[in-house]
Amino acid sequence: MEITLPQNDDQPLYRQLYGAIRGMILQGTLPDGTKLPSVKAMQLQLSMSKTPIETACHMLLEEGYLISKPRSGFYVVNPRFPMEIADRHDTVHRQAAPRLAARASAGGHSKVKPISMLDREEPIRNVIDFDLLAVDPRSLPVREWKAAIAAAIDEYGGTLHRYGDARGEEALRKQIADYLLVSRGARCSPEQVVIVGGIGASIRLLGRLLRDRPAGVAFESGGIAQVGAHFEQNGFTLHDISLHTGKLDGGAFSEMGVRAFYLTPSHRPSGQPLPYPARKALLQWANAEDAYLIEDDYEGEFRYAGRPVPSLKALDEEDRVIYLGTFSKAFSPALRIGYLVLPQRLLPELANEGSVLSPPSRIDQLAMALYMAQGNWYRQIRRMRLIYQKKRERLIELVHKRLSPHAVITGGGAGLYVELAIRAPGGASDWMQKAEQAGVRVYVGRMSRADRDNAKGGGNPDAAALVYLGFGGVDESQMEEGILRLGQAWFGMRTCDEC
Repeated sequence: MEITLPQNDDQPLYRQLYGAIRGMILQGTLPDGTKLPSVKAMQLQLSMSKTPIETACHMLLEEGYLISKPRSGFYVVNPRFPMEIADRHDTVHRQAAPRLAARASAGGHSKVKPISMLDREEPIRNVIDFDLLAVDPRSLPVREWKAAIAAAIDEYGGTLHRYGDARGEEALRKQIADYLLVSRGARCSPEQVVIVGGIGASIRLLGRLLRDRPAGVAFESGGIAQVGAHFEQNGFTLHDISLHTGKLDGGAFSEMGVRAFYLTPSHRPSGQPLPYPARKALLQWANAEDAYLIEDDYEGEFRYAGRPVPSLKALDEEDRVIYLGTFSKAFSPALRIGYLVLPQRLLPELANEGSVLSPPSRIDQLAMALYMAQGNWYRQIRRMRLIYQKKRERLIELVHKRLSPHAVITGGGAGLYVELAIRAPGGASDWMQKAEQAGVRVYVGRMSRADRDNAKGGGNPDAAALVYLGFGGVDESQMEEGILRLGQAWFGMRTCDEC
């Protein structure tokens, strides 16, 4: 594999390499499952030292573009371009198809049936991506953020030559603790808050803190697949569990070696919050089994109907919840500031991990602390909640006009994506491929074994296939065009100038 860096680029080498590999993945030049050359091989090819190569690879690992296999290396994660499809489609790699197909077979990759889009002379160029993780371009309040950065430099300029606290800046940790108490009902001290550089860093730290415990982690069926990959990359074994019935089999968890349960109780895959009885049952299980609940509240600020749902941490009397939060959804993912709230009993373990903690820029942290102290964070949440509520309402309206009764929105009014139930024969992956053929990207979640059996017809024959559409990063015209294409590709519906 040949990696070419851009000419006359003044960016650091690790940024150039990161951009080059990421671009090859997004373009399909590097299909899903491709093994990257070793670090040493890239050193020789690029005449580059080890450090920028490792930095670039770990950035891609954290963002979900790569996975790391022990004693094997880095492999591409690119479900949009499965290996066999990409080989047939990309003329640059037509000569390499036999070699890559053999590699896919040796690596256990399942055969992917080519879809008709890839047989066209010209692929669809303007792909509409209902990305579940994207945010609105208006999310970053540029003027206010510039002012906060300037204020942070003025106020803390005399200390910015220091590295700072490995757990994160105390000023920001205090603001987060105050915010969680007021807005999410969660009581914690600043000492329990750890500032990290995103979800990948959060799970990597948990891998260190929980390394002496069984590696099994329960993961709610339908959850964001990218998050599951982060757990697997850090040595955890995932057990997909369906919570549709609301029943909890703690005995089965023990048999599987599960000592932690990752979930998003305020915004589950369906958008519905986890019912109170199920929350209490999970807390009781965690306390009885000396286990932890990992609550990812990444979209907790965005609920559009009914009263705000308190966090699971707010009910945690025995200090069994590890709370994950982020500024990415209500502010900007470019900031790369996330945080954990750790139970008190894990703080001694944290003290031993100072060498692996790597908080974001001190200036950004201090600027965010000032931004929050001035009340701007609450105003920002209200502003973005209104933007996303309007987007969600428009998407629901388009689905009702163009896809009903074959497909309907299900679930509750929360988060930055909606769950779409397709009431027609076929599995979720089939509908996702048909959408891709029409130049639209939709998504599916992880499934438990029981859910997979239903999808194959082994369970409820009337069970609808579930796909997910994010609305954070698409504008109204893209929404309209995307839903129109889905109606044509899925159900053969005619165009309609009135939608």
